Amino acid sequence: GGGEGGGGEEEPPPEGDAEDQEEEERPIVRTGICEGKALLAPRGLTLWEGVPEPGSAELWVADSGNDRLVAFDPQSGLTLRTMGQSFVQCPLDVAAMDPGRLAVVCRSGGHVFDPEGRLLCRFNYHMMIGNAVAFDPRGEYGLLLVADEYTDRLVLFDSSSGEPLRTLHAATAEGSFAHKALAWHDCLEGEEGYGRKVYVADSVKQRICKVTVGPQDRPPTPQERPTNFQFPGAGAGMSAPDEDGDTKKKKKKNKSNFSR
Repeated sequence: GGGEGGGGEEEPPPEGDAEDQEEEERPIVRTGICEGKALLAPRGLTLWEGVPEPGSAELWVADSGNDRLVAFDPQSGLTLRTMGQSFVQCPLDVAAMDPGRLAVVCRSGGHVFDPEGRLLCRFNYHMMIGNAVAFDPRGEYGLLLVADEYTDRLVLFDSSSGEPLRTLHAATAEGSFAHKALAWHDCLEGEEGYGRKVYVADSVKQRICKVTVGPQDRPPTPQERPTNFQFPGAGAGMSAPDEDGDTKKKKKKNKSNFSR
């Protein structure tokens, strides 16, 4: 008797540990059903911090098969709300910019929404189908970088107005289903200006490209733009910057596109 159960055997786990471990390994979104529809071919997702209130967050998913954006509680996995149904067509990626703005790219271009689902601006210039978007908070307004599915273009936009700033070529694959993903590389300590790098994941060529946006590519501030500058976003409910550099919306009510 006394020799049995000797030194090398592990003690059984306390009661309840296995169940807790199983619970931790379960996905937070079990069904993805929202407003009677399950997620269909979800693509991009982003954590929108500060929404609906400071200190909270929502997980937003591009539900491409249902032409909508869906919000989930990041802790419980419960569906919360949707937006974008009147604007987005097959959304492919989303990027939270700040507590007041969410960017999405889809088959009908790029859109920026506020937390209530109102359209703030569009960014569609010089791209066929944007299928990846990333936000860079630096600069006067911040930048939106979009990868085009059908070309090798990366297009930089002013995030507050949708104004195109620059087009880069990343030598990525072109054509239908050339899925891509974007990620900014953080500046090293002591770096200044716009010398950031962006990484582009290319599903067709099965590689990751690195593109440098050098200091010479800093987008102009409103004060640096020519006085006769024709604001490209004026047709999308926006007007040209005023003398102080502020971009004001035309006197037109934004259409609410928010449903619970």
